[in-house]
Amino acid sequence: MFRYGSSSKVTKYLPWKPYDSPYGCLDYIKRVISFYNQGDYFEYAIQKDGIMIGTISVSMPKCELGYVIDEPYWGQGLIYEAADALLEYLFLEKGLTRIIAKHDLENPNSGRVMRKLGMSYVGDILYEPGNNAHVPALCALYEITREQFFQNRKSR
Repeated sequence: MFRYGSSSKVTKYLPWKPYDSPYGCLDYIKRVISFYNQGDYFEYAIQKDGIMIGTISVSMPKCELGYVIDEPYWGQGLIYEAADALLEYLFLEKGLTRIIAKHDLENPNSGRVMRKLGMSYVGDILYEPGNNAHVPALCALYEITREQFFQNRKSR
């Protein structure tokens, strides 16, 4: 987690600054545990060959999908695979009916993941707190309903 979380390139479009020590990761893990205890957050590690290479989450109450993955694993379809499995779980097991996601317009690769999942473009929004430099970011907003998700699955 520290490896990718301390990279300014990996965290460039995320709302948190790169970690400057492993203690930042520990603080984050403690926050995630408290969110879990409240029952309003679903976050999972993405692993490859037994190594944590990223995370994927859906936060409540907006039901917003978010993800990060270490740079050596970009473009391999791993975020898509993790997101597809997480959305299926949340729609089937947790009864969610709609999930949203957004990406900085300067990060089109994240938008490709959303479209591959079958998410529909809703419009552009100004996101504050913005990116890791705490500059408000213009983002594309996407959404998918349970019905759309499973209909898209039938056509794959």
